[in-house]
Amino acid sequence: VLVSLSFIYKKNKILSFFILFYMFIMFAFSYGNADWNIYNSRFNNYLELSGETEPLFTLTMKTLHFFSFSYRSFLMLLSLVFLSVIYFITIRLTKFSNLVLALYFVYPFCFDVTMIRFTYASIFVYLAFYFLLSKSKRKVLFFILFILIASLIHFACFLFLLFAVFEIIPECSKSKAIVFLFFTFFVLFVFVGLNLSSLTSISFLNIGQKLQNTFTFAELNYDNSRIIKNIFKFLIVYFLQIFLLSYIRKIVNKLSNSNRLSIARQRNQINRIFQITKTSILILPFMIIDTDFFRIQIPLLFLTYVALANYFDVRAIKNRTDLLFITRYSFTSCLIGLSVSFSSLYLWILSGPNYISVFKAFYENNIVLNLF
Repeated sequence: VLVSLSFIYKKNKILSFFILFYMFIMFAFSYGNADWNIYNSRFNNYLELSGETEPLFTLTMKTLHFFSFSYRSFLMLLSLVFLSVIYFITIRLTKFSNLVLALYFVYPFCFDVTMIRFTYASIFVYLAFYFLLSKSKRKVLFFILFILIASLIHFACFLFLLFAVFEIIPECSKSKAIVFLFFTFFVLFVFVGLNLSSLTSISFLNIGQKLQNTFTFAELNYDNSRIIKNIFKFLIVYFLQIFLLSYIRKIVNKLSNSNRLSIARQRNQINRIFQITKTSILILPFMIIDTDFFRIQIPLLFLTYVALANYFDVRAIKNRTDLLFITRYSFTSCLIGLSVSFSSLYLWILSGPNYISVFKAFYENNIVLNLF
């Protein structure tokens, strides 16, 4: 019901509160999902597992234990901070915040409730992208800083540094650079696959141990058919994002050129998010090593929802109304946006074992909701 209302009352603050409160309940009081036992154990046995966990995550566990936090208290604190950051960034980037929250709730929120360590790291990833989309002269510096912090919580976040590289490449050369790096990474990982020992011996910040754990886990859990299947899922979501962003980008740029509308902010954000999303194809070669790198796509889906909300903001300015389906273009954009969200939900959760361990657990295993 709350999600449906978000498409009608796209910037109602009272509705925003109820959506966020419901999300807090779903996150803070969850239990029994796919990674529950893993992170419950990591929290309570952080000293024994410190060699297998990133340093900032271990330091966080140590600090919380010092203040006598339980794992449940940690989840409550994490959900409060995470959702606060999500909402802060949403209202700073678009007026239609409830639309973003609704699509985010469909997917990937249930995944964020499960992947605790990556969700913790995502706090800094979202802040990094917030600065990257800003007009700050030091936006790249802030982006790198926050991504490095995130990488100390979840090692996979270092891949987000790829987006910083493309901030210093001239616009006319970005497409060529993407193609060059895409094929370079494929060649690189053929080399890496033959020389694992040269990387797993790195002792700095437990990088070698983390790489060894990643390679070992991937070897035990992912055969070639599963790798190909997950790469195919990644590509479907990627091309849906690109299709949606290309569609709304073309319309907004056309409106900007043919009408005297004050939409420079929305247009620039949509163009920037399109470029960021286009660059994310570089994640694909890394999935050869470990298909769990698909999670890099999750924050980018959030940015896609922001771009869609800004498109509707542009439509509202042009048509002088907040009605969502005022034109066939808006109706089409909404359908594509929903297809991105629901397709991602189906591909990554509903179509496989995650249906029980993530989706079903998300709705059935909650201390507060079980009271009713």
